[in-house]
Order: sequence, then structure tokens, then C-alpha cells
Amino acid sequence: MQAMVAGMNDYGLCLRDEALKIMSKYQDVRQIADVAMTECQKVLDKLDGMMEENNYSPEFRKSYITHGRNRSAKVMLPEIMQMKASGY
Repeated sequence: MQAMVAGMNDYGLCLRDEALKIMSKYQDVRQIADVAMTECQKVLDKLDGMMEENNYSPEFRKSYITHGRNRSAKVMLPEIMQMKASGY
């Protein structure tokens, strides 16, 4: 269970790092989020593989990863908007 939480935390960190890298290239925060989420998909794929190795059911894996991805996006969007508004 700790590895699953750590994997989702890694995803959140990846999103922030990627968003910071590309922020100046896009005006729309949704584009920034979309590109960051695409770049960080590999973190979720790794988490899915780890969960599969530990015999979690496909349904649970999909649900856990989808929920975590959606939650991370909801957290990331306001952060990006705040950074953009502050002139970052």
C-alpha cells in the first residue's frame, strides 16, 4: 500500500515539474495540464505494473489510478492558475 501512495505522490511531483518546465509555452492552463499529464503518464504506467505484480485486480488498478489522476489534476489546475497570475 505504501508503494501505491508513493507512486501517486511521484505522479503529483512529476506533474508540477512538467508544468513548471512548459508554463511559458502555453497561455491556457488546460493545455499546460494536458501536456504535463501526457508526459507523466509513464509514472502511472509504472504504478500499474507494480500493482499488477502484486496481484491487484485490473478493476481495482484502473479505479485507483483513475481516481488518483483526476485528483492530481484538480489540485494542479489551481496551482498553475495561481502561478500564471503571479507572473511565473
